Amino acid sequence: MLLPEQYEFHCPLKTISGLRALDNLPVELDGLNSKKPLILCTQDVGNVFKQVVNAFKDSDLTIGVCDQLPTKADLATIRQLAVLYREKDCDAIVAVGGADTAKGVNIMVSEQIDDFKDFSKSKPLKPFVLVAASLQTGWEVSKYAQIEDLRLESHLLMPQLAVIDPRMLINTEAEPIAAAAWTTMTYAAEAAVNLENNPLTYSYAASAISFIQSGLVSVIENLKQSKARLELANAAVMAGCASSNAKLGLVQNLGRYFGTKTGKEPGLFMGVMLPYILEYQSSINQINAARLLLPLGGIDDYARCPENKRARMALDLLYVIQDQIYDINDELATTLSGLGLAKKYLAEAAKEYEPGCLKALEAAWERKALNLVK
Repeated sequence: MLLPEQYEFHCPLKTISGLRALDNLPVELDGLNSKKPLILCTQDVGNVFKQVVNAFKDSDLTIGVCDQLPTKADLATIRQLAVLYREKDCDAIVAVGGADTAKGVNIMVSEQIDDFKDFSKSKPLKPFVLVAASLQTGWEVSKYAQIEDLRLESHLLMPQLAVIDPRMLINTEAEPIAAAAWTTMTYAAEAAVNLENNPLTYSYAASAISFIQSGLVSVIENLKQSKARLELANAAVMAGCASSNAKLGLVQNLGRYFGTKTGKEPGLFMGVMLPYILEYQSSINQINAARLLLPLGGIDDYARCPENKRARMALDLLYVIQDQIYDINDELATTLSGLGLAKKYLAEAAKEYEPGCLKALEAAWERKALNLVK
């Protein structure tokens, strides 16, 4: 990669990863001048949030805990939690699992507002920590928050600290793991191939891709594979940082569109579409797909492959990952039709986001070769 004449990269995030990483939480919060953190746990976390509570047993901090929160943020819940935060005189927020609700609360208590239209995006927010749990995608540490139909965007929404502890990464089913991991892969891949990329964004994105390539197939093969789950959790944090310094990509937008239409996880659609949409975009020089080869194939494949063939080889490796997962678990679809998506939505989505991608969507609907990149 050539060094751009000018670029910006913003990442306020410190990451602690590894066995008993949670034990560092009280000390880290004390370093953020927090004495009364409010812990917010989404309902998909289950009882594992007790591991977070136990981390404070020998500390001098006073904690508040709200668990079983909705996985999707809503304004009413956020307003109630903001009132609680103020009444209990809390001074930091720890999100366990999903983070959109926590980000919304942080905006309201930091800026003393009751409506997000008044979010100034200029004042520092309260200390914010994310404790990673299973099924993280990277959105949690990103500069984005989705609250009902409103999408908020500001680097101020990124946490100061992410804690990744294997004890929080509980076993779950293959489909939600695949959906989360493909979402992470999409964030990272679309950041990596962006033509306006910079060395730091690429470094975060490439590291995330490498960990997903290593961990996804392993965890689908053995859902109890703790090392693979840890790789995916680390990849999510890295991908969230990368995507916060790049534009939201076409695959992400299409995945969310199809998820809304079907009620299924957007990541399942992203995983099917990713190589097809990237191939389409590569063929019209919207992206540089060759940048995926090094993290997907390793240094040997990258060095052996002629420069003009690297994009093709990288795209083929994404198809290989799809096939490997399907060979292990044939309930994980490799086509849009297999995910139950009505074909009429392909044209609707293309019209909404980019008309030229319709051929790629049709190929992904039935797993048909595009042959746009040689």
